[in-house]
Amino acid sequence: MKQNTLKLLSLISFLFLFSCNGIEEILPSQSRVAAVEDGASFYVYPSINGGTFTVEASNDSEQEYQLSVFDTQGKKIANQTIPKKSSKNVNIKAEQKGTYHATLQTPSSTFFRKILVI
Repeated sequence: MKQNTLKLLSLISFLFLFSCNGIEEILPSQSRVAAVEDGASFYVYPSINGGTFTVEASNDSEQEYQLSVFDTQGKKIANQTIPKKSSKNVNIKAEQKGTYHATLQTPSSTFFRKILVI
């Protein structure tokens, strides 16, 4: 029962994530995909990659960020904590090629970004 609940929550998260992002244009691989809100910023680059990308985050508070990466079926494949005003390299090379969704949670906001692994 618990596993079914987790799967349902993952699916709901994915559907919410997809509805927030809509269909985005494919950006050149060196583009920085950004989100800025309430003094917090979130960059993912390159948005098209071979399984390794950088997440850069900064905010006005002392809080850390929580980064999660989901596949298209809503399965969480990566989870990391990012200190304020820092960047982290994320490696998902072990996963299949395709579309992934990164979420970054701050104390007051949640950011969503699409990543294409080729």
